[in-house]
Amino acid sequence: MLTINTYLADSTIQGKGLFTSKALSKGEPIWYLDNTKDMVIPQVEIPEDLRDYLDKYATVVPVSEQVHTLYGKKTITYNTVNYHLDGDDCRYMNHSDHPNVGFFGNIGMILRDIQAHEELTCDYKLITTPEHFELLLCTQE
Repeated sequence: MLTINTYLADSTIQGKGLFTSKALSKGEPIWYLDNTKDMVIPQVEIPEDLRDYLDKYATVVPVSEQVHTLYGKKTITYNTVNYHLDGDDCRYMNHSDHPNVGFFGNIGMILRDIQAHEELTCDYKLITTPEHFELLLCTQE
């Protein structure tokens, strides 16, 4: 759940983006997991007609995984995953390889000082599975 004032606007990255209303300082917490507003949904419980929406706006979090090594290469197989859908506009935060927001467990923090009206971004590679990240990249083209 976002703890700061934000708004949605056209993004130079992709579609709509999440923007801050005021300047923010490095280290400032701006988000926390709120189990009363954010949804965690086991993938096996998602109706097929909702899958596209959740693939676009949710993150995919592994619940259990198996690690395999074949010819010296480590591969991870996710046995069970949950979809995490924010209950507010945080779901509009776009990906950046140079993000200004980082997520550490159940807290989101500002990674560098940012100006008012700057788009808030995070690195999707760090908050979802590699397969989901690849799916997101394909849908942005």
